[in-house]
Amino acid sequence: MVSQKPIVLITGYEGRIGNAIAGELAGAYTIVGLERECHKQGSGCINADITSSESLEHALAQVCRHYGPRLTSVIHLAAFYDFSGEPSRSTKR
Repeated sequence: MVSQKPIVLITGYEGRIGNAIAGELAGAYTIVGLERECHKQGSGCINADITSSESLEHALAQVCRHYGPRLTSVIHLAAFYDFSGEPSRSTKR
């Protein structure tokens, strides 16, 4: 299914900001989202762990297969955050 509308890829797609941006752009663009674990099935969301090159390669191959090889824009909103106050996995030694 190659889209007729320009394609915008959003990382952090199901987050508060990603969801709001997707809603605003949906009329003019085909929105494709990347999430570590998609919760909204059938929403254009693709599972991808942005910390894994292999996972991103697999996800972008899916984007290409389902939506075509051209992206109009990428909006990168994915982030790791933790309010526990404990050291994150990236800072633990």
